[in-house]
Amino acid sequence: MLSLKNAAGQHIKADAWNFFTVCWMLTLLSSSIGRYMNYSYGGTLIAFFIYIIRTRRINFNYINMLWGMFIGIFPLLDYLFHTPEFLLIDILGYVVSLCGIFAVNEPVRRFDGIILFIKLRALIEAFFVLLQQFAYPVYVKFAWRILGTWNYDAGGMALNISLSAYIIVFGIGAFLFCRNKMNSGLHITAILFCFIAIIYTDKRTIMFVALTLCMIAYFINCNKKTRIRRLLMLPVLVICIVGFSILFYRAFGNENAIGRIIETLINYSEQKDITNSRSQIQAVAWKLWGESNQSKWFGIGWGEFKHNFTLFKNTSQAHNIYIQLLCETGIAGLVCFVSVQLTCLLSSLYLFIRLFGEDSSRRNLMGFSLTGQLIFGIYGFTGNPFYDSTCYLMYFMMITILIVVRRSCRLERRQL
Repeated sequence: MLSLKNAAGQHIKADAWNFFTVCWMLTLLSSSIGRYMNYSYGGTLIAFFIYIIRTRRINFNYINMLWGMFIGIFPLLDYLFHTPEFLLIDILGYVVSLCGIFAVNEPVRRFDGIILFIKLRALIEAFFVLLQQFAYPVYVKFAWRILGTWNYDAGGMALNISLSAYIIVFGIGAFLFCRNKMNSGLHITAILFCFIAIIYTDKRTIMFVALTLCMIAYFINCNKKTRIRRLLMLPVLVICIVGFSILFYRAFGNENAIGRIIETLINYSEQKDITNSRSQIQAVAWKLWGESNQSKWFGIGWGEFKHNFTLFKNTSQAHNIYIQLLCETGIAGLVCFVSVQLTCLLSSLYLFIRLFGEDSSRRNLMGFSLTGQLIFGIYGFTGNPFYDSTCYLMYFMMITILIVVRRSCRLERRQL
């Protein structure tokens, strides 16, 4: 860490952090609705520089240095040299995402506001998803005004229904691991409310991830004796979930996430396509990647896949960030990305296991950070989270939390 001691007092640092937090929240909101993004990105960058100037601290560690080098090469330099239609807004979100991991030197408790915002954003998103499902004419009136435009891909209060599901599942992760002395009844109600909304987003992967997170939290958020009893009850729990899913599918068909999961299993058993034509999209990415030795090692250029893909008019991404990164950045880019991603994930898992015995905000934040990274990584196999500013903004905030908790543990060891 580079530190230039600030003698002005802690209140200056607190004010600078509060300003940065508010700007980050507004950026996340504007990116999800697709409005005022230039202003929010600019505001967050200004807040970043103010934070650095007022606190006179820049965070340097191996995690943010690795991410900084990866983003600096892919997409910034790669986009600049390979893409003729260069638009600053296309890569500014990645720069904003790096601000947090380089600037933040805050104690763990200072993240309560961000966690609360993620929870409230998820509840609002869940409400509008359900409003869209059960009161569509009313929903359209709200959506038209908030989103500023209208298209049938919109879902909830986001540009598309996939993004709505992503925001909601992050909220479920926050509710599961960051309760903050919340009333148990309200806590369970909020999780169920978000879970029901995810069912009506029709997103199979997000639904599976949400269910997995709930089951993991159910087994780890208890003492050892209770955990053994719950593990013994696992077969019964699985049978109940499967039975409920079958009944739900028979009653409501496949126009929901549960129905689509069951239909996917049926189609798989009958050797039918379960990818919704995504295999055809990804086949184009594989073909573009293998065109030359240069494209194999360094890709065809950041953002170039959408310019070379003409199979479907309404699709510009490969719906698999790993295949698309291989196509656009080659083996070099994919290896760099996966290496940094796994480094963060394993570091988070190590810290969570180490802090597991604590009943502290550090353990809760680490659990949420690990959850967010898993959501991003798993969804990356079927979606485009590294190409959607809302998704990667939330992901890099999870990396910021990892860095802060890791620094807290390191300082604690030094004091012993």
